[in-house]
Amino acid sequence: MNEIIDPWRVSVSEDLKKPFVDWLAFSIEYSDKSWSWLKTVFGELHIEEKGTTTGHTHQFRTTGDVFGAFSPQRRSQKIYVSLSSKALFNFRSSPCSLTKLIEDAIELKGKFTRIDLALDDYQGILDLPHIYEKLKRKEVASRFRGYSKFESPFDLVETGSLFRDHKIGKHGYTVYVGSFRKSNCFVRIYDKKLQVGPSCAWPVWNRLEFQLNHDAADQYCNPTWNVDPETGEVLNSNEKFPDPRRAKFEDR
Repeated sequence: MNEIIDPWRVSVSEDLKKPFVDWLAFSIEYSDKSWSWLKTVFGELHIEEKGTTTGHTHQFRTTGDVFGAFSPQRRSQKIYVSLSSKALFNFRSSPCSLTKLIEDAIELKGKFTRIDLALDDYQGILDLPHIYEKLKRKEVASRFRGYSKFESPFDLVETGSLFRDHKIGKHGYTVYVGSFRKSNCFVRIYDKKLQVGPSCAWPVWNRLEFQLNHDAADQYCNPTWNVDPETGEVLNSNEKFPDPRRAKFEDR
């Protein structure tokens, strides 16, 4: 854990070393067009009249583990769609790319509420105890105001609250930077090998994740601003236009 593994000792494909999206959630307009798109992209929707934590009255799941929620009597609430780590893994076999999925969601007046950007470390470069000590000594340059260390089973060190992270579960060693509940950008660094358990084939497997929520997630997937592209006028309204200064999701 505390030493960097020599590259010759770990054979990892280049694809596994690339950054990837590990969670995606968004809402789209409640319309026939949206329902048709959902069925085309995800297949059969198994609908259940059951309340959700999002406040919707109905929910659905797909065979690929995509979760959704909606309220037939409150269509202004939109259709909520969430792709977990498992759902995104299953989605890789789909003919629709993640970039196309996001572009289509934008066309359906999509609002992105969460995206997790992850990078795996198989060489021990992310030394969790060392990173935590650096944070504790304030030997960092950061806009974040807080940090914490989490070791299962639910012993949270040097912080004022106890919480459960659904992505970590009961097993793991995790360093958090930012506020888990309040930050629009939140960082977790954790021991993925410890989370997976004995079935893990890698001698070292750490993961770095940036969890973007609400406006941060929406601006990452669909960068916009309040400038009318025709007139250049700065609008004092909720109307947004594509921001030509910033990269779209496909270019990031």
